[in-house]
Amino acid sequence: MKNPLPQLWNRLVSRPAAALRNAVTVQVRSLTMAIQISNANKWRDLFNPLRGLTMSRAVNYLEEGERGAYADLQWLYRFIEKRNATLRGGKRSLLSAVSEMDWEIKTVEEKRLPKGYTQAQAEAQATALRSAYDAISNLTEAIEFLGLAEFRGFAHLEMIEGNVPAWLDGKPGIVELRPVQQWYWCRDGLNGAWAYNSGARSGSVKGEPVDMSRFIVREIDDPINEIALIAFVRLQMGRKDEDGFIESFGVPSIFAVMPQNVPAGQETAYQDLAEEVISNSRGALPYGSDIKTVDAGARGVAPFRSYQEALEKEIVMAITSGALTMLAESGSGTLAGGAHSETFMRVARALARRITAALQAQFDKKILAAQFPGQPALAYFEILANEEVDTGEIIKDVAGLKDAGFDVDPSQVEERTSYKVTRSPVQTPGKGIPPPLPNRATTADGGDAEREPQDITEDMLAASLDEMLSGMQADFKPVAERLQELLTDAQSEEDLQAGVKLLMEDLPKLAAEVGASDATVTSWQKILGAAAANEAVAV
Repeated sequence: MKNPLPQLWNRLVSRPAAALRNAVTVQVRSLTMAIQISNANKWRDLFNPLRGLTMSRAVNYLEEGERGAYADLQWLYRFIEKRNATLRGGKRSLLSAVSEMDWEIKTVEEKRLPKGYTQAQAEAQATALRSAYDAISNLTEAIEFLGLAEFRGFAHLEMIEGNVPAWLDGKPGIVELRPVQQWYWCRDGLNGAWAYNSGARSGSVKGEPVDMSRFIVREIDDPINEIALIAFVRLQMGRKDEDGFIESFGVPSIFAVMPQNVPAGQETAYQDLAEEVISNSRGALPYGSDIKTVDAGARGVAPFRSYQEALEKEIVMAITSGALTMLAESGSGTLAGGAHSETFMRVARALARRITAALQAQFDKKILAAQFPGQPALAYFEILANEEVDTGEIIKDVAGLKDAGFDVDPSQVEERTSYKVTRSPVQTPGKGIPPPLPNRATTADGGDAEREPQDITEDMLAASLDEMLSGMQADFKPVAERLQELLTDAQSEEDLQAGVKLLMEDLPKLAAEVGASDATVTSWQKILGAAAANEAVAV
């Protein structure tokens, strides 16, 4: 039987620990570029494409996209994704469903291995791939961004190189898959070469040449937002007409009938009095006056609601590839709601498989070609889209860990099983009575009886390592919060350097807040010092 410890250590310790370390170095390295882009493109930050948006302008943007000028179209896509509730809900639900799926590195089945290659070679490739993915600090964000191509038509991830943590291999490698927003890209023609439009210039199909071997690209020929944009413009026009209809006919029309024998010349005074009473919905009129209202049915049925529902269903159909509403309609019952949920998960699983294919073709291939030249791919990355969680097995594992003397975080149990759980009261042994050793049981006469040691399974060991990592992340939390504030507030390179210096001075105080050891403080100082020094040299 294979020893599971190396694989578990890579999967459960290296991956989160690498993310903690890279969160410092990568974010510090990224800050300068973020500031430069922000300063260069403030004009676009102030440009709201929804102002004066008409169907003619929307179609013009779509035509620009067909010839490779994406800046204005993609900027408009960003706004409609934020403003239309149906599109926003579908986007968030679909991308979060994919990002919540686990991933794994798998090997080709032994019986399917190419002639002349062994399972040991496949395991070696799997170890290399696992280390490569573990070193990426923003893998979840990168997967979501590749999924965003489903809505916007394309997505680019730049492979950023840096120093891989020593507990992986310590060599230079890819540490981040950095999203490059869609409005910074252009191409000369529908199938032209990709170019970088650094100024996000409107209507531009010419940009800076880019080495595409450094990018992971996912393209979609029929993106959801093309349909959503047309529906959005029509929805806005319909709502404008509906607002006018409500303003004119929302309040029933009221007419006052004057009494008979109104003195000559007093008609205007009577009319002014009647209008005042009608406008305030209260008051007194002369004897013989009458109030008449127009029956609501006489105004006819307003078509706006059904029109809007039809357009919203178009957006939902584009997202789900079928007639599915985000929520079960009134009166449809739980069966329809369950069918809708299953259809939505089918779409999410299909998207996960397409993202998996993009990473296999462009990231796995690059890593394996560099480390195993001449060998076919015997291992591969996969988002686990089709693997269902067996709640019963999880509960058995938790119980086994408890019997072995391990505690499991209730939040992890709730996340994996959807059960609301609380910790049972701890039974403390009586005063003066030492607790039994873990591998011994107390007999009826108070003596000790030998008991077979508990076998620690892979899953039990994995859960224990997860708990240890939770402690590591808790120790790092105050530093991470300060670092996030620094990255958000810094406006220049000088602000960044000053902020890092102040943070290093405050490290002992932050360590005291969580009870971190002196060794932890020293490691923090080394990480921050190295990251700041690297950035200063790069600048």
